This record gives sequence, C-alpha cells and structure tokens, in this order.
Amino acid sequence: VQAGSLNGYITKKYAKLTSAATTASTASSAKTTANVNMRKTPSTSSSKNIITLLKKGTALTLLGKDSGFYLVSVNGTQGYVSTKYVK
Repeated sequence: VQAGSLNGYITKKYAKLTSAATTASTASSAKTTANVNMRKTPSTSSSKNIITLLKKGTALTLLGKDSGFYLVSVNGTQGYVSTKYVK
C-alpha cells in the first residue's frame, strides 16, 4: 500500500480493493495526447486538486481507472489524468 510518501505491506484481511487498486503485473504504458493536469483525485472540481501539468507526449504508467480518469505514475509520482488525453 501507499500512504502519502510511505510504501508498505498489509494483510488483505484489513484491505478492501477498489477500482483504482492494481498490481505491477497489470500496469501498462501510455502517453499524454495533449498538455493535461495530473490530479490528486479523479475530479476536475477544484484547481487545488492539481499536482502538476504534464506536457503532451509524457510517458505514463497506467495503474487503474476510476470515473473517467486513469490512476497513473510519472517519475514516481502518482495521480489521476483524464482518459480523454491518454493513448
């Protein structure tokens, strides 16, 4: 599991997997098709939700999908990117 900047392990007895949960074996690669915001949550409701702006062509590791957003990893940072801007 990841909590903030910490990574660790817990028994599945105490975890509930969601649609955003994944394992490294199911991760795949993609690229952004336009400049797009990486967000903390799968929502566009607040500019405070933005982690960074990803440039067109940024390489992504896709970790999951949730409500029209991909959970992605870019250079060790995880966040959400709209599925409209990923190929």
